Amino acid sequence: MPENLLPLEDPSKKIPIPETAGLVLAALGLFAVISSGSKTGKGTEEKIPSPAVHSITARQVGKSFSGRAILSGFDLSVSAGECVVLWGANGAGKSTFLKCLLGLMDFEGAVEIFGRDVRAQGKKARKFIGYLPQELTGYDWTVRQTLEFVCQVRQVDFSAIPPILEDCLLAGEEDKKVPALSGGMKQKLALALALIADPAVLVLDEPCSNLDLKSRREFLEVLKGLKGTRTLLVTSHRLDEVLALADRVVVMEEGLPVRELEHVEDVRLEDLA
Repeated sequence: MPENLLPLEDPSKKIPIPETAGLVLAALGLFAVISSGSKTGKGTEEKIPSPAVHSITARQVGKSFSGRAILSGFDLSVSAGECVVLWGANGAGKSTFLKCLLGLMDFEGAVEIFGRDVRAQGKKARKFIGYLPQELTGYDWTVRQTLEFVCQVRQVDFSAIPPILEDCLLAGEEDKKVPALSGGMKQKLALALALIADPAVLVLDEPCSNLDLKSRREFLEVLKGLKGTRTLLVTSHRLDEVLALADRVVVMEEGLPVRELEHVEDVRLEDLA
């Protein structure tokens, strides 16, 4: 990582960026997005198109493994500021679509983020995205060191960290080592990392899948506070996540969106089956 990419004036406050920075980011589950290398979304110098342009557009997306179609003719449009939940059982194609969206795998069809094609304009498209993986892993760093490292890679000033800690209910946890955090705390840290560059689009893959009931409720309250401030695309198979977050639910089966539900407050489990 070239030294001139580090934005801090005080060298003593810099976290050493190892030669294996890509491996560190991959371990954090963040490489696909952060590798674009600069500020994202609302904080970027690149102008976000008008709200009339969809945040996310997918047209006839297809993906197969060993001859088996995981996605087939998948279409999706997500408006700016909308929260859409992709609902479906394991194997329905939810996470596969997110990997296509993030540029982690090749696919048929087209996916755009604010009109930027994720294949032809991958870096420009990913600059708008913050990504929350299913599970956060990482190096033996503290919460603060991890956030500072990602700030340096994303070219974000450290002054962004305190409000992010407050918003993600991590204030007072800065000096704890990441491996020692509870599942709920790790997920809050993962969200903080996804939000650090103020992305216009937040992508969350099964955000509460590994949390106990108390941690899940706390985390859903944090996510509810983000609604309307940016576009949210969430994969889930949990009814409580749908009721807490969704403006619209897209039910997926065998790689296809089979129906959409818009009156989310009235949704029941049988509606999603």
